[in-house]
Amino acid sequence: MMNGKRRVVMIILTLIGLIGASNAGLIDSVEYTELSQEDVVMYNDVAQQWDVNIEIDEVCMYYCFVHIYSIQILVDGVWWMGQQGLGSEPVISLNEPQTTRIQEWGYSLESEFSTVELNLVMGFLGYYSYSSSSNFWNLHIGLENDALGISRVVEMDVWGPLTWNINEYNNQHTILWSGGNQEIDTDQDGFTDAGASYTGPCSVGASAQASGFCHVDQLGDDKFPDDPTQQTDRDGDGYGDNLNGTMGDAFPDLPSQWNDTDEDGYGDNGDGVNADSCPNEWGNSSEDRFGCKDFDGDGWSNPWSVNMVEFGDACPDEWGTSFVDRYGCPDIDGDSISDLGDSFPEDQTQWSDIDGDGYGDNPFGNNRDMFPYDEMEWNDSDGDGRGDNADWAVYDRFEWEDSDGDGVGDNADVYPDDLRRSAEGDMLEPGKQFFSILVVILSAIVILYPKDVEEFDEEDAY
Repeated sequence: MMNGKRRVVMIILTLIGLIGASNAGLIDSVEYTELSQEDVVMYNDVAQQWDVNIEIDEVCMYYCFVHIYSIQILVDGVWWMGQQGLGSEPVISLNEPQTTRIQEWGYSLESEFSTVELNLVMGFLGYYSYSSSSNFWNLHIGLENDALGISRVVEMDVWGPLTWNINEYNNQHTILWSGGNQEIDTDQDGFTDAGASYTGPCSVGASAQASGFCHVDQLGDDKFPDDPTQQTDRDGDGYGDNLNGTMGDAFPDLPSQWNDTDEDGYGDNGDGVNADSCPNEWGNSSEDRFGCKDFDGDGWSNPWSVNMVEFGDACPDEWGTSFVDRYGCPDIDGDSISDLGDSFPEDQTQWSDIDGDGYGDNPFGNNRDMFPYDEMEWNDSDGDGRGDNADWAVYDRFEWEDSDGDGVGDNADVYPDDLRRSAEGDMLEPGKQFFSILVVILSAIVILYPKDVEEFDEEDAY
């Protein structure tokens, strides 16, 4: 009987103890509460894995590579990992021909954090070490979490020729990522930031060419994380694509121009493409100067002078296309020579006639003058270098003069100055002619004289 009572008392005491422990929070009550998607991600160990990646995006052809001489990672300011090469030996080589051209290096962090700091000492090498203008290197350096879909990447764009200091072993590049496991939108404009900052020898916010050699850019959605009026920058000149926002870009696709004070379509930056020569005055000129007044609308700006020398449109009140002898004057035949200076204003193939004989000086044009400095000659039919007007034999390239007028050209005439003969034996001199005739007569007498006459005379003598 006593044993039964003891059991009852023990059961009661046990129930009282359990109830008290539950109320004190020592034992959780069981609830079938479904976790939200965000909670599932946060409690998943994979979501805590962040990858630090250094990847070559693009380099020059075959000989450009990157040496990393030291690398260090700090998490929330505490040293996490680090490697240091011996002397000038790198700890990591990317695109190095002798290391099978490794393109990427990565390191995984399995930890919650507020900030991650990456310190690098790098060398950019290629043709002729680093000094060739043909060299370029483009790196993507990022902190990424695939499970959370967060990618915080900065792009390092380097162009040769480089100065030595960027490749010095004590020249450190530091990238600091913040934001932990949350997307960052500092200015609350709906565009997420890369959540990264850079310090080092490279410039931030200007192109590599403009900065001299090296440029670092954040690849987040918001190129202006602290400016809610700007988000994108297509040409990468540091001015936002929203023209109505702070530092709006009037030329969002032209990196060398961003401002247009007079709103004529030509940029104010004098060193940029299509720079406005009259930045404070609207203008429509586009030939000799950009953005200056052009009354006749032919593209050549109204006349202007420097040190008493005149420039601009020579015919400011008359539309024209000439630009060789005069700017902006009428040019009927379209040969770029103004009608005022064109000897043949209606012949596009000719414009000059130095000797004034009516034949053009252009040897490839119509009615060409083969003797542009001789007003008496313009053609040479047989190509002997003598003009047809003075050529004795117009169609015989071997003859051009007959000095003695005997009808035989001087080149073929043995006696070019003797009208009576032109070749050997054609005619003899008078003395030689008489002597020849006399010799012939005497020879004939000797041959024909009868011998019997002489014999008869001798017999008659006795």
